[in-house]
Amino acid sequence: MKLLMLGGGVFLGRALAREALSKGWELTCLTRGHQKPGPVEGVAWVQGDRHRAEDLRPLASQDWDAIVDTCAYRPADLEAALDLLGERCGAYLLVSTISVYQEPMSPRGTEESPLLPPVDPHAELAEHYGALKAMCEDMVQEELEDRALVVRPGLIVGPEDPSERFAWWVRELDACAREGRSPRWPDAGQQPVQWLDVRDLASFCLHVLEEGAEGAVHVAGPDPALPLMEVWQRMAACLAPGLDPIVQSAEQWRKAGIRPWSECPLWLPEHSHNTFDLDTRSARDAGWIQRSLEETTLDTLAWVREAAPAGRGQGLSQLAARLDSCGS
Repeated sequence: MKLLMLGGGVFLGRALAREALSKGWELTCLTRGHQKPGPVEGVAWVQGDRHRAEDLRPLASQDWDAIVDTCAYRPADLEAALDLLGERCGAYLLVSTISVYQEPMSPRGTEESPLLPPVDPHAELAEHYGALKAMCEDMVQEELEDRALVVRPGLIVGPEDPSERFAWWVRELDACAREGRSPRWPDAGQQPVQWLDVRDLASFCLHVLEEGAEGAVHVAGPDPALPLMEVWQRMAACLAPGLDPIVQSAEQWRKAGIRPWSECPLWLPEHSHNTFDLDTRSARDAGWIQRSLEETTLDTLAWVREAAPAGRGQGLSQLAARLDSCGS
């Protein structure tokens, strides 16, 4: 298969490139070259800006079996690509997000769950990320109809993850093991959590392209979702065996001013719990397969130790000091 990727220099783009190369596909990546580590070895890399028609025209002189778009965040990001490349591809896979759904979501949300309404296309991305991505979905599907395929990933984790959502816990639990201190986390009650290893997502995206799928599908797992408390326990057993975790009430963590998600990754405010409780039967029927939590955890640990940039924000030891200062 002859594949063009818009993006490809970081995380999911690099995982997609490795998967495509392992299949023997002919792969070209268009990136500006600003982000590190950059495209993987073995791909044809075209340095350019997707917004500039002159950078896309050489690619528009060729026919592509498929285009995978990893970096369209607002409608303006799609205009030149659809205009110049839309008629030159057999399929167009847009990587979207489960953030397109309106909150609060119902338990076991499906692809038919209500999407966020449109906003000003120039709205602030951080505040309107989900709505802007939903507008991108509409634009691709209206333009390309049955050649459009939208994949909505949940929480993407694994090696090379720059987000510090899952990798933060891997780094901190590894530090607990090295320093001999018990890990801490809040009592998250029955909060569910789902995730997907970036390598499994890459494999799924290319599989559904091969199968000629269309429409929209969200993907995450496991299904049913696991309680976050169980996930933390299993990660701790994997990375810091023999250390008994200290579980404190969510109220104690909030009293210490520790914010869910932004300071304690994976822990969600109660109104967002159903975000990680999706019905993923459509993805499973389409071939979605998920590796074990332990495999993802250990592979992420190897990357954290060997190649990851320094962590961001406060670690567990700093959060523990804040808890202790509040008399928790």
